[in-house]
Amino acid sequence: MSLPFVDLSGDERKQGRGHGEALRDGVRQNRDVYFERFETDAGVAREDVLSRARAHLGALRKSSPAYVSGMEGIAEGAHMSLDEIVAINVRYEILYDGVGKRMMAEAKRDGCTGYVLMPEVVKGGRLLAGQNWDWIPQVKGAVLRVKREDAPNLLGFTEAGIFGVKLGLNAAGVSLTVNGMLTVDDDGGRLERPFHLRCHDALRARSLDDARTAVAGTPRACAVNFLLSGLPDEAADMELGPETQRELSAHEGVLVHANHFVDQCAAGVEEPPNPRRHNSEHRHARLEEILRAAAPLSRETLMDLLRDHDGHPNSVCRHPDTELPEGQRVHTVCGAIMEPGSGSLWISDGPPCEGEFEEFRL
Repeated sequence: MSLPFVDLSGDERKQGRGHGEALRDGVRQNRDVYFERFETDAGVAREDVLSRARAHLGALRKSSPAYVSGMEGIAEGAHMSLDEIVAINVRYEILYDGVGKRMMAEAKRDGCTGYVLMPEVVKGGRLLAGQNWDWIPQVKGAVLRVKREDAPNLLGFTEAGIFGVKLGLNAAGVSLTVNGMLTVDDDGGRLERPFHLRCHDALRARSLDDARTAVAGTPRACAVNFLLSGLPDEAADMELGPETQRELSAHEGVLVHANHFVDQCAAGVEEPPNPRRHNSEHRHARLEEILRAAAPLSRETLMDLLRDHDGHPNSVCRHPDTELPEGQRVHTVCGAIMEPGSGSLWISDGPPCEGEFEEFRL
C-alpha cells in the first residue's frame, strides 16, 4: 500500500479546496474518529467541541486569516461544515488538554519518535531528519506537495482535514517533526495559536531561526515538542510548555526526541503522573543508541532502524498494545526520512516493518 499523494498550488483557499476534494473520504473518516475520541478520551461532547471550534475560529480570523481560508477550502472540497474542519485542526488542543485533565493517573496514549542526523554521522555527508509518527490506527493521512507563491514550496505528511503538513520539509531546506507532550498547566481553552498552525508557520520559514520563532515566539495552550533542522548542518529541538521553552541540541551528531520532557526541572514544567512514561523514555534512548551505533548511516540502514522492535509492542516501530483498552492503542501511522538538501521524503504507509518506504520529491 502507499499513502495518497496530492499536488496542490494556488492561494490557501485553492490549496484547501484541492485537499478536501482529493481526500474527501479520509477527511470524513477523521471527523468521525475524532468526534468519537473527543467524547470518549477527553470527555468533550459534540456540541462543546463545535463551540470550542467556533471560539478558535474567531481568534484565527484575526491572527491568521490565510489559515482560515485554507480550512474554508477544505470544508468546501470535502462538503463539510467549517466548524467540523476547525475542530479537526484544533484537535490537539481539545484532546491533549482533555486527556491531561481526565486521565491524570491512567494509562495515556503516547507515541512519535523523531530525530535529526547531522552530516558527520551520515554517509555522503548530508543532513537527514524524520520520525516514526505514532497515533490512532483509524486516522487517515496523505502526502502533500504544495507549490506556493508567497513561501517556499512544501512536501510532507498530514492528516486528512488538517491544513498544511505536520511533518515535512520545504524548498528553503527547513524540516519539521513533532512530538505530543503534556504538562499540568495545559489549557486547551486558551485561544493561542494552535499546534497545527505552528506546524504550518514553521514550514513557511526560510531559515531555522525563522522556524524557531514560528513555533516558540508566542505562548501556547498546550505543551508540544518541535524538532527542526536547517541546511547545511543546523538542528534545534524545542521543548515547549504553555509559557516555557527549552532548546536541545545534537550530541555527537544525533538529536532524538520522544513524548516526554527530557528534564522537567530544566524545562520549568511539571508533567502529570503517567505510568507509561517509561515507554517514551525507552523509545528515546533506544533510537539514540542504535543511531549512534550504526554511524556513519546510509538511508537504507536508517530505514531498517526505524523498524526496530526492541520493547515490542511499545517499540520504535510501534504496534497496538493488546493489554490496553482498544481506545488507547496506537501504532506507527508512518515512518519518515527526509533529506532537505535534495528535497526528498521517504515514507511508509503504516509501521515501517510492514512495507516499503516510498520516495517523493519536492
